[in-house]
Amino acid sequence: MKRLAIIAAAFATTAAFAATGQVEINAPQIQGVAAIQSSISNESRGFMTKAQQNVSTNTAGVEINEPSIQLTIANDSNVSNSARGFMSTAKQNLASNDGTVYVDAAQLQVVYANGSTISNEARGFMADAVQNLATNYAPN
Repeated sequence: MKRLAIIAAAFATTAAFAATGQVEINAPQIQGVAAIQSSISNESRGFMTKAQQNVSTNTAGVEINEPSIQLTIANDSNVSNSARGFMSTAKQNLASNDGTVYVDAAQLQVVYANGSTISNEARGFMADAVQNLATNYAPN
């Protein structure tokens, strides 16, 4: 019984911490990626760098209340995201929600990159690069 109480307390603590910045889906949602003969790369190189790449996904703080379709098709394409340099940050979102975004009406977000190059790079001291394609974005 004591072991059960400890496990229950651990789950309650985890749930309390998970509530901050969570993604809440309250309606049907379809997300898809079809990277046909394509490359999708994400790189963080250097001290205190951060490269974040989201492809057909939601990130912290997003609430979906109506049907949502997000689709990325990268046919014969190169999609890359890179942060290089001291304390640089590069973020890239394709058909994605990011930050505190509330979807209260039906949405369709599509990126189709046929034979394209889509790149995002932050290079240098404290450089910051943000790129969004067919996305909802609210800076954190």
